[in-house]
Amino acid sequence: MIEDGVAEVLRHDRLGHQMPGIQATYSHMSQPMRGELKRALQGRWETALGERAAMCPRSPLPILDRILAARRPGALVPSPKYLPRWEKAPLPERGERASDLGRGGGI
Repeated sequence: MIEDGVAEVLRHDRLGHQMPGIQATYSHMSQPMRGELKRALQGRWETALGERAAMCPRSPLPILDRILAARRPGALVPSPKYLPRWEKAPLPERGERASDLGRGGGI
């Protein structure tokens, strides 16, 4: 997260730590900061998937094999409207339950 320029207060929150001293009083997270963190983590995920697919484009794990399928040579990327509901639903923020997002139950 340091390499991606994530603010210290957001790094502490993400890792479950508390800010030390006076910083704990005056440092706060914002939605744009959370958005930047999500973009940075998504970029790292996409890079890792690309590197994994380059090593071996198949996986014995069904969910990983489906994810890697889009990275195989000649693969068609499915439209989001045809993905299962759980694959296109947003993940809950830290401290939220899936039911808080209107999905009606756990993940």
